[in-house]
Amino acid sequence: FLSGQLEAFFAKTRVELEHRKEQTDALLRKYLGSAASWEKPEAGLFFWLKFTGTDTRAMCRALGSNPDFTVRILPGSVYIKGDSRHLLFCYANVDMMQVERAIKIISQSL
Repeated sequence: FLSGQLEAFFAKTRVELEHRKEQTDALLRKYLGSAASWEKPEAGLFFWLKFTGTDTRAMCRALGSNPDFTVRILPGSVYIKGDSRHLLFCYANVDMMQVERAIKIISQSL
């Protein structure tokens, strides 16, 4: 890339990721509501979701075998020893239809 092209690429990518973040936040509110809590990330490619009364390790195992679930998720225990309440949800590498389908599947699994 020439420097101008690279800067344009990064600017376009930032706009796209900001749009995806806003859409994902709206979908989380629509389908999960009070079943989970989160703060909208200022930067990054993930939402860090907190569930009460749900074992996210078991959730990840179950969702991992679902061929319709195409969004990358990780249980909080990958980052915090013994954590079974958090879920890392990546919205950046799939289209928004897949994000919405994944959030619906999560809400149905609760």
